[in-house]
Amino acid sequence: MKRRRRRARRMPAIAWKPLAIGLGLLGSSLAIIAGTWWAAPRAWRAIHDHPYFAIRQITVRGNSRLSRAQLLGWAGLHAGSSIWDASPDPVRARLLEHADLADADVRRDFPHRLVISVHERNPLAIAVLDDLYYVDRGGHLMDRLRDSDSRDLPLITGLSMAEMNGRGLLLLQRATRLIRLCLREGCGDSVSEVNVDADRGVTIIPLHRPVAILLGWGDWRTKLARTTRVLAAWEGQESRLAQLDATFANQVIVRLRQQPDDKSHKHGQRETKPGVRT
Repeated sequence: MKRRRRRARRMPAIAWKPLAIGLGLLGSSLAIIAGTWWAAPRAWRAIHDHPYFAIRQITVRGNSRLSRAQLLGWAGLHAGSSIWDASPDPVRARLLEHADLADADVRRDFPHRLVISVHERNPLAIAVLDDLYYVDRGGHLMDRLRDSDSRDLPLITGLSMAEMNGRGLLLLQRATRLIRLCLREGCGDSVSEVNVDADRGVTIIPLHRPVAILLGWGDWRTKLARTTRVLAAWEGQESRLAQLDATFANQVIVRLRQQPDDKSHKHGQRETKPGVRT
């Protein structure tokens, strides 16, 4: 029997040339990546620190109470620093941390100019806390007063700095709301002081009339109208008034100052004005 010869299987030939090309391309790519990884930070640092991008001009607009130097110091900016470090959003966020600023806008004009526009808060009153602080129309506590700042504003008393992180801030806002109402309605006189008590409410002291007016909480417009009529009835005799209490419904309680030589007060008697309950 004839034996069948087994045919030897030939191994397929390896395409060395394409393989070498592929490995070469892979090696080149890795080299480029490694080179970029090494060179990119150095290139960026060279651009970042180049004098061409140094800030040469900083324009500040809208400031009056805060000086240019104060604003730049608060924002951490100075001429000569790199404009790449003056990213608008972080600079604006730092500016708005200042209690006297309501808004701010920051713009970079490459390669070396920066424009800052600010909107300062306008003080409405002065809060007497651990020191004197301006308060704006929204009841926002501003920075403490400097020696050169005006003090010709209504005082808000009865609160403490320790309360400003909680209920005290709400009471401060309500006090400023009353002052705004007095500015609109007149309140019979300019307001010198607003005293705030969480339980009893607010008491105002007119600027030119030495009498405390207890308003309590709520319905201030109606209460102010009633006390204005009472003050008109006592015109010329305001020095005799110690307090007007408008916390009762439809009436104002008038408390008189104790006079040493007033016999009627010694015997517990009180004077009465028409339409006024005492």
